Amino acid sequence: MKWEKFSIVVSAVLFLTGFTRGQDMRDFMAKVFRQSTWNSMSADMTLTIIDSREEKRIREVKFFSKKDKNGNNRMLMKFIRPREVMGTSFLLLEHKNREDDRYLYLPALRRVKRIVASGKKGNFMSSDFTYYDIGEPKPDDFKYKYLDEEEFKGVKCIKVEATPASERVLNDTGYSKIIYWVDPEKKIILKAEYYDDRGKLQKILNINEHKLINGVYFATDIVMKDVQINHISRIKFTNIKINEKMPERYFSVKHLRRR
Repeated sequence: MKWEKFSIVVSAVLFLTGFTRGQDMRDFMAKVFRQSTWNSMSADMTLTIIDSREEKRIREVKFFSKKDKNGNNRMLMKFIRPREVMGTSFLLLEHKNREDDRYLYLPALRRVKRIVASGKKGNFMSSDFTYYDIGEPKPDDFKYKYLDEEEFKGVKCIKVEATPASERVLNDTGYSKIIYWVDPEKKIILKAEYYDDRGKLQKILNINEHKLINGVYFATDIVMKDVQINHISRIKFTNIKINEKMPERYFSVKHLRRR
């Protein structure tokens, strides 16, 4: 065997055996979850919901995100079409060492609703994404285990099993485990399976497209299917702009009421 081939084999063996330890796997997934080096981002977002009768509902959204002075991400979604959801707004304020804050403004009720921890497993705007799914996962919410290798869409992925680190996380998310298919070179998730609190497969996530933007891979076409009720939701991002000036007022509860 030539030295170059031998070194590749050795590197692959070291790569895989390195993920037999829980902390190594946790650190790896933390890098997968938090790749972005951008200070801010805006985009047009389309949420398409398809029910079991294949009837579609389409929501058009203005999406904004920006890091605070401590590097925590803030995210704002403003629904602009169709008319029945126009003015609805969602705000996510992430925190490193405590629960994230989630707020939903419903113009029909003229009030801001705070999404408590136990409500994170609720469906976001009647889609197949939960409030927990929206935003960046917290690495310490789950324990991670390397399973094996599996090719997916021509990419040799590593499969990682995530199980709740506590009873609280299980109750808050409703997930007894999540299995990720991760491209180890790009450190991006290509697929995931979500299992309900009874251990049954509930949802399958497919990320159909990643775009490389300023050295960061960003998921621009995301499909979540609830296999138990045959229901599909798709999020697509277009017109992505990064590191542009963005008012701080966007990321306040008070701003949610403004159109």
